[in-house]
Amino acid sequence: MKKTESFRSWLLANNRYTINAASSVLSRCRRVERDLALSLDASVRTSFGYAEVVARIQEELLTNESDKTRKEGQASLVSATRRYADFLAGRTDTGPM
Repeated sequence: MKKTESFRSWLLANNRYTINAASSVLSRCRRVERDLALSLDASVRTSFGYAEVVARIQEELLTNESDKTRKEGQASLVSATRRYADFLAGRTDTGPM
């Protein structure tokens, strides 16, 4: 993520996140990038690209976890990825999930 500080500011200002919640979203986005070896900047700019990233999260990440933990983990990673896609698209006030 090239726009980390801008994204953090956007979360705090437009989406009413706390500092800790914004840090968690950033951490999850970095985890998606690291574990899937991709750049969210390039990958989620289109709805098709976003859908591909979500599919990869569901298929490849958290495979060694229990079903409940995996589903909760996937949901938080998908949510963070969606927030970054919203930020890149210039959408505001989508609110915390």
